[in-house]
Parts: sequence; C-alpha cells; structure tokens
Amino acid sequence: MKLPPFAVSMIGSWPRPDWLLEARRKRRADLAELERQATLLAIKYQEDAGLDIIADGEQRRDNFFSFIASRLEGVRLMSMAELLDHVDDKAAFEQMLNALDVPAFAIKNPVVTGTISVREPLAVTDARFLRASTRRAIKVTLPGPYLLSRSTYVTSLSSAAYATREAMADRFVEILREELTQLAAMGVEVVQFDEPVLSEIILAGKSKTHTFM
Repeated sequence: MKLPPFAVSMIGSWPRPDWLLEARRKRRADLAELERQATLLAIKYQEDAGLDIIADGEQRRDNFFSFIASRLEGVRLMSMAELLDHVDDKAAFEQMLNALDVPAFAIKNPVVTGTISVREPLAVTDARFLRASTRRAIKVTLPGPYLLSRSTYVTSLSSAAYATREAMADRFVEILREELTQLAAMGVEVVQFDEPVLSEIILAGKSKTHTFM
C-alpha cells in the first residue's frame, strides 16, 4: 500500500474505555470480547480522524510491554514489592518507589525467571485482526530489545537461565526478529519498536539504581 510522503499515525496507546478497565480489574469472563469491541472503536476513531496508518490502540495489553509475561514462557509478572529483596540497592529502590506515590504491590514488571520460549505470538494474532478490520495501512507496535533486556533482567532471578543480560538480550532479538518476519509476510506496513528506556541513557546518565521504568 502506497503511503503519502507525510503519513499520519497515532503514537502511544489509545485510552482504554472505563468499561474495559473495569472488566480487566474484575477478570470478567467476557474480557476477550470487550477487548475486541474496544479495538474496533479505536480503529473507528482513527479512521474518522483521517489517519493514514491505523494501529489497534493496544487495547488487549495491560501496558506497552508487561503483556509479554502472558505470551512468553520463562517470563513472570512480579510486583515491585516482590522485587524489593532482589535489587542491588534496596534503599535507593525504596526511595524511588516512595517518590512514585503508588503502592509497591500495584506496579508490576515482567521478569525473566527461566529459559524464554514463545507461548503465543507477541503481536501477530492482534495484527491479523487489525488487518481484517481496516482497509488502510496498519502499524504494529512491539517493545524493543533494549527495553526488554534492561527491564526484565534481575540477576538473582534471571542468571540461572541466562548468565548475562547480553545473553538474554540475544534471545529477545531472536524472538523479535521472527515476529517481524511474520508481520512483514502478512503485509503490515509499519512495525514500531518502542525504546523509551533509552531516555535514561541520554537524560539521566549512569545510574546504579534499577528503575524498572
């Protein structure tokens, strides 16, 4: 599909409707159907606004990267309270949590706790639904390899499966490369790899504190 020189697309997740957030909190049996409805609404709003490239709004994800815990074996979603005893600098980590003014049990982070394998595709299934739901060009978003390796490696929990963060990162690159290949074969026009943690390198400088975003 030919795109205009300055194609317009959405950046970030589409705001989730209150009824979808409530259904996710209550783990309702019809959650999958409600996610489908919310995705169709997000697509419609983008088309009505005249966007050239349509995304699904990430309505099926709890956030932009922790959803991988439900789709990859060897990755476990853990709360900040659970991780407190595993960080190198516990005092600094507690200070960071206090600054966030959010209960430690309410913030969760995916952590590699075993050998990583694919339970289900990260985005291929969602992309297939998106492709069938619009005639416009589509965009699929994926967490980048630096984000995944920076945020999911906790030495005491991850080193039994991967001796180094770099070894784990290599595995994430393999998974993302395969996902990209499948998306390209489907005719997805744009694949966006999100790397928000790179801002730590540029803006924060060297830090020993593991922020988990």
